Amino acid sequence: TKQILISDYGVEAQRITVALPGTDRAPRAQGSGGAPHLLAVGSVVPRKAYDVLLQALKRCGDLDWSLTIAGSLERAPDYAQKLLAQANDRTRFVGEVSDAELKELYARSDLFVMSSHFEGYGMVLGEAMVRGLPIVMTRGGAMVDTVPDVAALKVAPGDASALGIALRQAITDRALRQSLSDASYAAGQALPTWDETAQRIAHVLEGVAR
Repeated sequence: TKQILISDYGVEAQRITVALPGTDRAPRAQGSGGAPHLLAVGSVVPRKAYDVLLQALKRCGDLDWSLTIAGSLERAPDYAQKLLAQANDRTRFVGEVSDAELKELYARSDLFVMSSHFEGYGMVLGEAMVRGLPIVMTRGGAMVDTVPDVAALKVAPGDASALGIALRQAITDRALRQSLSDASYAAGQALPTWDETAQRIAHVLEGVAR
């Protein structure tokens, strides 16, 4: 977002302070204990590109996996209905969930997936990293900088073939998932908490008020 303000709107870089969204600390994910369980979190809208994710997973139909997508089905109902019609018995759309239910989904997952065309940050990526989940994701928008390369397999947005290849790698290679998981967890512990983010914003506001 900072780079967009500079390049598209001519804002001087020294006038911009970036306050990353906070990420609450959480226990490291325990995993499913079985075949890799994939988790995607975010409203079911075209920008999240869940249609691309489903196409990618068709290329992994010979593998043992399951997928849960947690996020509102009401923001783009026509799009959501099309996806629900495409889903198979290994894919669950659970709609909006409570905080407690979301925490449980993170805890019992083995791999986090984000297929978005664009994100201004990707807060759920922070939630996945703080729990040490290995990640397969696109490079849409700021996401490419949100997650270190050592913590994720990254592909171009909208490329179902490349996403399918990355998912196959992560699903079949337990050692790769462990390596991504360790890097993800380390990166997650370095993310700011909400208190730290609030302090950064307050500091800027105090400066403006002087």
